[in-house]
Amino acid sequence: MKKHQKILLRIIISTILIVVISFLPIKNNTFLGLAYILPYLIIGYDVLIKAVKGIVNGQILDENFLMAIASVGALVLGFIWKDHFLEAPLVLLFYQVGEYFQGVAVRKSQKNISSLMELSPDYAYVEKDGEIIKVSPEEVPIGSIMVVRTGEKLAIDGVVESGSACLSTLAMTGESEPVDVKEGDSVISGSVNQGGLIKVKTTKLYNDSTVAKVLALIERALSRKAKTEKFISKFARFYTPIVCSLALLIALIPTLIGLIFSVSVNGLDWLYRGLSFLVISCPCALVISVPLTFFSCIGGLSKRGVLVKGSSHIENLAKIKTVVFDKTGTLTDGKIKVKDIYFEKVSESEFIEYLVLLESGSLHPLAKSVCEKYKIPVDFTRIKEYNEEGGYGITAIIDNDTFYLGNLHLMQRAGIKMPVSLSEKAVYLGKNKQFIGYITFLDSVKENAKSSLEELGKQGVSRLVMLTGDNENKAKIVAEELGLREFYASLLPDQKQEILSKIMLNEGNGKVAFVGDGINDAPSLMTADVGISMGAVGSDVAIESSSVVIIDDDILKVPLAVKSAKKCMRIVMQNVIFSIAIKVAVLILSALGFANMFLAIFADVGVMILAILNSFRALINKKRGKI
Repeated sequence: MKKHQKILLRIIISTILIVVISFLPIKNNTFLGLAYILPYLIIGYDVLIKAVKGIVNGQILDENFLMAIASVGALVLGFIWKDHFLEAPLVLLFYQVGEYFQGVAVRKSQKNISSLMELSPDYAYVEKDGEIIKVSPEEVPIGSIMVVRTGEKLAIDGVVESGSACLSTLAMTGESEPVDVKEGDSVISGSVNQGGLIKVKTTKLYNDSTVAKVLALIERALSRKAKTEKFISKFARFYTPIVCSLALLIALIPTLIGLIFSVSVNGLDWLYRGLSFLVISCPCALVISVPLTFFSCIGGLSKRGVLVKGSSHIENLAKIKTVVFDKTGTLTDGKIKVKDIYFEKVSESEFIEYLVLLESGSLHPLAKSVCEKYKIPVDFTRIKEYNEEGGYGITAIIDNDTFYLGNLHLMQRAGIKMPVSLSEKAVYLGKNKQFIGYITFLDSVKENAKSSLEELGKQGVSRLVMLTGDNENKAKIVAEELGLREFYASLLPDQKQEILSKIMLNEGNGKVAFVGDGINDAPSLMTADVGISMGAVGSDVAIESSSVVIIDDDILKVPLAVKSAKKCMRIVMQNVIFSIAIKVAVLILSALGFANMFLAIFADVGVMILAILNSFRALINKKRGKI
């Protein structure tokens, strides 16, 4: 901030001096030149220093070198040929104006990102032996009781043990409406207590909490370049020495021809053309505006609770033609509740007891809903062996009996004979080799799911697919409610990945995105061109495996990310085409002698400023509820 304030002050002072000197009645050319040197040094001393350092370090052909040569050349021409003094400070003045605008744009983007970075809590208040002590978040073990008062941040993810409060998750999720929480509710780190007193039992270590993972994602995102960025960087490395060589040829060849063929040639005029050519050729507009546009897009999305892990994923998002969704927790709200139970050969109390014993050791959403529904004491000493297998279910030995709790695949593998009439039921329970009951669940479609799919269609996504481990009947009900024509049911994790791979092979030039939230989605998230995880409710593995993380559970953020990426790439192309077209036109005019230094300044700094201002648009996103 201080650096850019200093640049602004130098711009103002040098502008005033240039205006004053231009109106002074100085007749002597030497005195006039010396007068212009003062604003020239005020506005450009750092450029001159960087140019010298570049020469010493072997990095000659950068924008500082070009600006230094052009401005010093204008001063020299002013003393030995004709009045070009004004152009010297103006070259550097407009260059610094461009640098200032670039700084403003970067600070604007950084402000959005740093608002998340500031969420990192400095301390946590933990209850220990009846006392409340202040400790570093990194020192808080799982199962600790944190006390969070009004105005304080939640340092670590957890569950409300007692009390109630109103939490703001604005900085984390972009959600402006505060959330009321009470005993038993899950809360995420980075939330701010706006009113109330709660005690929170921590469920994670700080390094595994939501806020720590968000900060890590931001750091990685800013270090990953897109193909377009890499191309512009390579382009500048080859482009700059070529145009420098051309500028030198423009300045020298006509003079040499005049000497060889005894033709009258104004060498100083051709030197002036070469210097103008040099100023025009500086690729600042491309080198600055393209990375800035990606940076602005990432910053704008982060403010809305969408973290993109690098500008390369922005490019892929903009090319998406197919989006594949997991069902549970993605298209449906994931708040699964027990609907009904059926039992035989055992009493109701025994059936429920077995269910709770088996589900208490699992983190699966279905297991959580069972434990919330039937809150009975659990004696884990009764369980001798316990094995949970993704895509199948749970196998355990309780009181020397072998129990199976899971889907049809698990029952069939265990050799348990199932009643034909129950082939479409949700989760089954078997004891030894006998079927003893089932349990069904309710899982409603998310409020914004249908509008999200419709919006994706408007963004050019031509194919929408749903994959689920649920049975055909349940999948069909959800698909019909959402208007989805294509879905695949009764899938294991590896089968989801296999279907996704086939879809990607048939897509051609378009990109395929996969949206999921569970640990079983990790293989698919990694396989897709763009993996999008529903962060706050998703598993840590899913978040790590994805390209884009939606911090909250708002599925409308998926089309928002696609739209923002498309907008970003349009701005990039606008800046590239505009910058190259103007430069080529003015370079030709300069070589032919029709462009003076003022037009050269516009072709360089003016175009850069316009490109930077255009890049600002990537920061802008409409308010929630409007894509």
